[in-house]
Amino acid sequence: MSLFPPQGMYLRGEAQRLLWSYATPIYRSRLPVPSEKAEGISEITEAREAVPLFELLVPKIPLELLEITCGAFRWVLETGQRQLEAAMYLCYQNEKWFCKMPCQEISACNVSPEPISALDHVGVVIHSHGFMPAFFSPTDSDGEDDGFIFGVVGDLKNMMPQFKFRVGDRGYFLPVRLEDLWDYERKVVPC
Repeated sequence: MSLFPPQGMYLRGEAQRLLWSYATPIYRSRLPVPSEKAEGISEITEAREAVPLFELLVPKIPLELLEITCGAFRWVLETGQRQLEAAMYLCYQNEKWFCKMPCQEISACNVSPEPISALDHVGVVIHSHGFMPAFFSPTDSDGEDDGFIFGVVGDLKNMMPQFKFRVGDRGYFLPVRLEDLWDYERKVVPC
């Protein structure tokens, strides 16, 4: 359940492409609507210049939080003695990003984190694929439809894991580029 359920509208944009346009307090997006899902949609606003879009409305996420997330996922793998998936929330509150590892049931092929409440301030939901590549599975697509930024981390056995991010709502998805999400410039000052 999304902290801020997206409210939006359908647009007919560039090249007659149908888009679902919406915003949350964290980002705004225009998601392409697959042609097989477009049938029966009647309230469409013409916006000839509209193209698929992702725009973060808050500061980019410090890259250190992705490093912390990968460290937590590796810890789960090491302590589990086998391939396990896990989840992490990246939350935004009081103009700052922070990590939260929710209570969760984990297995080799699934992770079920506790439900998200408004008090969690979740903006990004990331799960691991352990040693497998990073990809969004059909199971992911069935559960990722409520206006969050979604991520998957895979290939955690390597020094440089694989990452995939996207936004999703109503069964429509748009990939998000790493540089549109993460702050590579911020420097950590050693203590």
